[in-house]
Amino acid sequence: MSEEFPRQNWFRFKRLGKAWRRPRGGQSKIRLSRKSRQRKPNPGYGKPSNERFHVNGIKPILIENISQLNNIKDNEAVLLSSRIGLKNALLISNAAKLRGIKIMNNRKVVKAEKVMLKKKRARETDKKSDIDKAEIKKDTDKDDTKEPIKKKIKEEV
Repeated sequence: MSEEFPRQNWFRFKRLGKAWRRPRGGQSKIRLSRKSRQRKPNPGYGKPSNERFHVNGIKPILIENISQLNNIKDNEAVLLSSRIGLKNALLISNAAKLRGIKIMNNRKVVKAEKVMLKKKRARETDKKSDIDKAEIKKDTDKDDTKEPIKKKIKEEV
């Protein structure tokens, strides 16, 4: 919106920025919509109703569970609800990948994958440490501590 409708006097003061703000000045020609002044946003500049809320021609559909994936059509994409947990987000993303459906807010899925990787690595390190402990225990069991003592006793006698 700021590209088409820049703020009044945006070119004079850098601190204002281009983001649209409604002109409120009493003598503002933009507020009065005078000829040869910059445009103000009006309903006439909006998209047609059949294109409204589409992102790059794709209509986002809010999904809260896996069963809602069955209702998705070709020109639609999935928006995961914020109430979905990481586990269900992963399940829905895997089902969507199998069906070739695009997920628009993929952040939650990426986060879930990172959490799963951390858990997997933690399990692997626990297994490694258990294996190391078992090997150390085997090594200590193999060392007969009694034999050196018997040898010393025989040498003294």
